[in-house]
Amino acid sequence: MPLRSMTGFGRHVDEGEAATVAVEVRSVNNRSLKLITRTSDAIASAAHKVEERVRSRIGRGTVTVTVSYRERESTAAADIDEAALEKAWERVSSVAKRLGSDEPIRLEALLAVPGVIVDRGQLLGLEPDEAWSRIEATVDGALDRFITMRAREGAALEADLRKHLDLVDQGVAAAHERAPEASKEYGERFRQRVATVLGSAGVKVEEPELLRELAFYAERSDTSEEIQRLTSHVEQFRAALDSEEPVGRKLEFVAQEMLREANTIGSKCNDAPGANVVVDLKLEIDRIREQVLNVE
Repeated sequence: MPLRSMTGFGRHVDEGEAATVAVEVRSVNNRSLKLITRTSDAIASAAHKVEERVRSRIGRGTVTVTVSYRERESTAAADIDEAALEKAWERVSSVAKRLGSDEPIRLEALLAVPGVIVDRGQLLGLEPDEAWSRIEATVDGALDRFITMRAREGAALEADLRKHLDLVDQGVAAAHERAPEASKEYGERFRQRVATVLGSAGVKVEEPELLRELAFYAERSDTSEEIQRLTSHVEQFRAALDSEEPVGRKLEFVAQEMLREANTIGSKCNDAPGANVVVDLKLEIDRIREQVLNVE
């Protein structure tokens, strides 16, 4: 499955003979799936079906789904609330009597009083199966467009991540190449310091003692294991990008482990050129960590 972004938007409208259905799906980043569903009263009974469909197709993000359903006037299930009509008649008659008006009360005027004409479909709502049958295709259409947008943004994310991974490879190679040179330079500086400090005092340091100190430094500053693990994490990251499953959480974890190894390499680095290499390496990994927060 191509990499998908967690942000997206999709809208689909179905202008049917009986009703108009409009569905909007939008999302922002979230570590898990948080679903917010808003539906018109008439199809509220199908909200759980909408959520099931969304969960089957979306893995992460705060996803808001809005389903609007409006029946056309010619097909709406309308009725007259007789009790409301009688009450309206009584109130209008009472007012007319009090004002001394002998104008006849027109029925069509009373029908315009709010509450007299009742849309039973909107008031009581459709049965769950019927409600879902009327909106299912539109929900799927909006989800299709939503996922298409996520995939399009995901392709751009993947290209950017692969670019930064290549730069991490270069940084790892530079750190690996720098390590022997750093040890050699440290040895030369150490011998010079010893000769300067102890030579002036007439103290002679035996070669085995110097070699023992240099061996201790080499062991303490050895980053071969960290470089090997970091290289392995980069390979894991690339393999995850090729996976057929949503990999956002895995990428976050692997990127965190990459940064951990880079930090350890930095803590063992005691020379300025090597420190600069590690700073650049950590910068690229941090950019990767920021980007994977947008991946489903």
